[in-house]
Amino acid sequence: TIKGSIHSTGAMYSTVINNPRAVRFLGEETFLICVIPGPHEPSLEQINHVFEPFIREVNTLYCAKLSIAPCVEMDVASFETKQPVHATILMNNSDLPASRKTAGLAGHTSE
Repeated sequence: TIKGSIHSTGAMYSTVINNPRAVRFLGEETFLICVIPGPHEPSLEQINHVFEPFIREVNTLYCAKLSIAPCVEMDVASFETKQPVHATILMNNSDLPASRKTAGLAGHTSE
């Protein structure tokens, strides 16, 4: 790196809040939605364009829950037939210590 330079790269990922707490944030239970490349942080307008495709897809699942769109059915473990699937977005935009606190996990100084 060049001395004094600043680089910012981010990621948008998703977890299933219905999962038991013990597995909720495991790597295999976390979905990488996109990587936000640097070297600078995007503006609010730019980040909205990045999030828009994901929001549109999850909104389909939410609208099905409200019965204003057809129900979405998917294969679900422990069921022989496809099950209706619904989703809601809980957004958390923070650094790692704050996101851990928001999720109810132990902080970085915890033993």
